[in-house]
Amino acid sequence: LKPVVDGTAEAEAVGELEKEGKAAGLDASLLVALSTVAGKAPSDRGAFDAMVLAQLAEAFANRIGEFEAALRDGEAAKAAVADAAAVAEKTAAAAREQQLSAAAAFKAASAKRQAAEAVAAEARE
Repeated sequence: LKPVVDGTAEAEAVGELEKEGKAAGLDASLLVALSTVAGKAPSDRGAFDAMVLAQLAEAFANRIGEFEAALRDGEAAKAAVADAAAVAEKTAAAAREQQLSAAAAFKAASAKRQAAEAVAAEARE
């Protein structure tokens, strides 16, 4: 917006600013007035032009603040998800260890059962 305020903005830059303002949801009437204000030299601008520039600057600053807040919120959510993932990984590792321990105990019990069945079969003979 500074080149528009300074009177040095080229038409392409003003068009890009209007496009970004529209994408950011800025007031359409302000964006329409932007091209008119940008076409005037700073010394030829009146109170309305100054008001348009001030409102545009405020609107862009507010949208930037909203985007920054969304980024901060996203970072906080990202950290919360990372913490939850770490807890889930620890829980999964503990479950794997428990599963391996249970499998070893089952294998040992199964071997004992087979040995006992073999002894019982011999005893019946």
